[in-house]
Amino acid sequence: MKKRGLGSVFSPKVVEELSSIHVLTTKWVDGERLSDSDAEDVPRLCGVALNAYLTMLLDNAKNYEAENKIEEYEAENKI
Repeated sequence: MKKRGLGSVFSPKVVEELSSIHVLTTKWVDGERLSDSDAEDVPRLCGVALNAYLTMLLDNAKNYEAENKIEEYEAENKI
């Protein structure tokens, strides 16, 4: 996220022993809901959150598409 200018955005640590293929468990992160906040920078933080969400969505879509192309190539060429 830093290379996209979103260095203040982070994800909590994953708790591997409590996670599975269907459940992702992470550490708790203290904070305040933007919808409950009266801070002056809420509109800016909403923009950061939206930008981070779209960055993750689009980057993951690109990675997924690339992985599928590699798998197709390998299957076609019997690699």
